[in-house]
Order: sequence, then C-alpha cells, then structure tokens
Amino acid sequence: MITGAAVAGIGVAALGWHAVRRGVFASGEAPAYEAWHRWPPTRSDGPFGLVRAAVLAASPHNTQPWLFRVSETQVDLFADLTRNIGTIDPFLR
Repeated sequence: MITGAAVAGIGVAALGWHAVRRGVFASGEAPAYEAWHRWPPTRSDGPFGLVRAAVLAASPHNTQPWLFRVSETQVDLFADLTRNIGTIDPFLR
C-alpha cells in the first residue's frame, strides 16, 4: 500500500526532475539567458541592439508581451495579447 508520504515524495521528485530538464537550476546557461550573454549591444548590432534591450526590459507581471519586426532602417513594435496572465489581469496590462 502506498502512503501519502510516498506519493508526495514521488511528486516532489518528479517536479525536481522537470525543473532540472527545463534549466531552472542552470545558473545562467539556459536559453532564456541568451540575451544577457550578448549585453550590452554594440554599434554593429544596429537595430537589433535596441531589440536586445527591450527583451531584457521589465513589464507588468514580467510577461514581456511584445513582438518585433526589424529591418535595416526601423523597428516595428507590436502588442502580443496572447502573452497575458489570464484572469489575474483582466485588463491585459
């Protein structure tokens, strides 16, 4: 018979394994940290340097709900309304 403690232990182990696989404990080595490895931008980055800075910028609830289209002469910024936190923020801030 499996006890509640055994089930909890299996759940914690599974959660820990998932966190390791997702890079939670990677200390700056996971793909989410790539933008920090290329900071600060240089003049040769052109408009992409501006996008790098924007990607690292904070936003309400830290969802960074924006998309960029970059060309040689301009950067277009679009709101990505799919990146919201649902019912916690009904006004999509």
